[in-house]
Amino acid sequence: MTSPTKSGKMVHIGEHSLTLEAPDLIVSRAVGDMSAAEMTRMIEEVMVWCRMHGRLFWAADISRIGVITPDARKASASLGNIPGFGGCVIFGGSFHQRLVTTLTVTAARLLLPRSITAPMAYVVTEAEARAWVSHLRSRLDVGVPQQASL
Repeated sequence: MTSPTKSGKMVHIGEHSLTLEAPDLIVSRAVGDMSAAEMTRMIEEVMVWCRMHGRLFWAADISRIGVITPDARKASASLGNIPGFGGCVIFGGSFHQRLVTTLTVTAARLLLPRSITAPMAYVVTEAEARAWVSHLRSRLDVGVPQQASL
């Protein structure tokens, strides 16, 4: 379901949400378990928004996420190769969630080197996530190449 917000457009996928904020930021909030179908739907929506708006960044709040199924982790491997995708920063998760995310991204990069090419980071707070996006945006705007990292 898509609905307008003060800051832009919001989509609900199960209990999870994606909000497009001006000028170029997607903020997702994961609530509860994440299935492969939900992850795929989120990535599809990000792809549509990137096609419509050009370069976008994604800040993912996983502070309330539950179990991420193995198939959902596999689906997330296509994230970094979306045309127009500027980068992703994950915030709010536990040490275990960060470990699982890091292992998933590392495995995807080793097994499918072209699957995740966009810069990625993991920070603790939403404020840090927004600062990371701002810094990355300013570096990309002046043409400084970025390395994909997590």
